[in-house]
Amino acid sequence: MVGVNYYDFPEKGTEEYSQKKKEFAEMLINKAEKVIPDLRKHIIIQDAATPKTFERYTSMPKGVLYAFDQSIGVKRPYFKTPIKGLYLASASTFPRGGIEAVVMSGIICVNDICNGEIKAPPKNIQVLLKVGKS
Repeated sequence: MVGVNYYDFPEKGTEEYSQKKKEFAEMLINKAEKVIPDLRKHIIIQDAATPKTFERYTSMPKGVLYAFDQSIGVKRPYFKTPIKGLYLASASTFPRGGIEAVVMSGIICVNDICNGEIKAPPKNIQVLLKVGKS
């Protein structure tokens, strides 16, 4: 993973953007080849994404990967809503952003929908299920 700035990339759809995206992809492959020699020779299909790509596909401002502010004190929407049968599970809801947390968010919803009858969730998920019920 490499940190990039949203403003490092020109406007999408321009030749400058395409060039910068290609350069960035090449830089990542070069870094990877330091630990995986000759990786480039084995690439069959290559695609690249920038913060502007993530912004387009996720509608998150500036293409942020983990949704809203990840600070501990940030209050996130809970999985239950006032609308019967409408649940929220995403990087923007409880517990937080990131792949593992989004999966946990979905499991918390399913657990509630199934009245807590999920059979033997993994131990790291069990802790969150207890938190989700409180």
